Amino acid sequence: MLKRFIEISKKYLNRESAIFKDEIAVWECHIGVKKLLNLFKSLDIKFSDPPIPPYWLIKNSNLFGAYLAGLIDGDGDVRIKRQKYPQCVIRISSHKPQFELAEEIRKILKCKVSVSKRTKFIRKKWYTLEFYVSKKNYSFVQRFVIPFIELFYKADKLLNFINSKKNK
Repeated sequence: MLKRFIEISKKYLNRESAIFKDEIAVWECHIGVKKLLNLFKSLDIKFSDPPIPPYWLIKNSNLFGAYLAGLIDGDGDVRIKRQKYPQCVIRISSHKPQFELAEEIRKILKCKVSVSKRTKFIRKKWYTLEFYVSKKNYSFVQRFVIPFIELFYKADKLLNFINSKKNK
């Protein structure tokens, strides 16, 4: 994903970077965007935690699907629950609860979305946003999300699930 981020940053933002490992063995890359802050502001792109999708992105299915795909690639996972009657869950993790994103997913994908706090050990806490892929949103996910997922194993898992349900 970092290699792809570097390619996109160079192509669209004219920014170059390298990949390096930090002191706790996490792979990172950094780009400078100070000169682009006015552009981001004019596009209603806020660097908040959690990120809040810009108003113009929510109104366009193609852009919102690509946005979700980026979140799934970066901070999300696709899991299949239950063997007998499989369900597909998309989970997106963040440092803070993503209520705004949850509301937009609820409206656009017409599904229930849950936001919950997770803890591991005493000090590690994070939040997850979860929603199910179902008949109500197969078409949206297949048309607007899957084509933009860069990590093939996540896209394949989603596509295989949807195809298995459609073929029954």
